[in-house]
Amino acid sequence: MKTWDYSREPIGENCILVDLGLRCINPRQIFCLSKPYERIRTENVSSNLRRSVEAYGWKDPSPQSLHIVRDPASGLYQVCSGGNHRAVLAYDLGLQEVPASVSYLVPYELLTSGELEAYERASGSEKLQLAIMMMIFLRLGWDIPKKYERPVRIR
Repeated sequence: MKTWDYSREPIGENCILVDLGLRCINPRQIFCLSKPYERIRTENVSSNLRRSVEAYGWKDPSPQSLHIVRDPASGLYQVCSGGNHRAVLAYDLGLQEVPASVSYLVPYELLTSGELEAYERASGSEKLQLAIMMMIFLRLGWDIPKKYERPVRIR
């Protein structure tokens, strides 16, 4: 059985928080929850969610509500603002991939002065800032999870 870490620490001190949008991640890479595990296990949400997944499969109508942040030191993820129940259930079910809203913490000390300057100059353009960060991630050797594409519904 997995032992889940629990963090009350604020996320993002002395860092830039970069939103990558909806990505596909392996639940085994989530190491930390934003609520105590015991509390998650005892809430009705967990049992209702499990019954729904068992009956209908993993069909998450709002995958962005599983919000995870990549820890720069370990490369693993921490549940940030929501999705604790889904993170635990996906792990318990042995799922290889689930959609989630992914953000990366980039500590200032990992950035060169030129990179930080370029990022700050691009402050009016989220796309340009994201492109700059993607290049920095490549320089740092960080993996970037593949983009989540919503399934097309055919009526």
